[in-house]
Amino acid sequence: MRNALLYLSLVFVVGGWSGFAGAETSFNKVSEATKKEVAEFKSKMSKKLDELDKEIEKIESKTNQAKKNLKQNAKAKVRDLKDLRKDISEKLSELGDTSEDKVADLKLSIEHKYEKLQNEVEKLFN
Repeated sequence: MRNALLYLSLVFVVGGWSGFAGAETSFNKVSEATKKEVAEFKSKMSKKLDELDKEIEKIESKTNQAKKNLKQNAKAKVRDLKDLRKDISEKLSELGDTSEDKVADLKLSIEHKYEKLQNEVEKLFN
């Protein structure tokens, strides 16, 4: 950048703007063969990029669908966890109204359901 500014300053001082205009056009002089090569390259690259754009769009579409499916599955899982949690609460309520001979079985059932709930919650985060 510094060299470019120095060059521009020299061109302006030595030749004025008319000299600068001439220098600018000399940079733009390109052979017809090179222009053709560049045009062909741009065309080929544009086609390749168009193909990649299609692939990227396909991936994006699949990603969006996966997000929807994941969200639906997660909602279903959360609903199942809440149902299991509700079942445990109901069993705890029953515990106060149960006969003495059923307390041990009910406690065991509640503990088992709690462990199942805890394992299911941990699975979601591991």
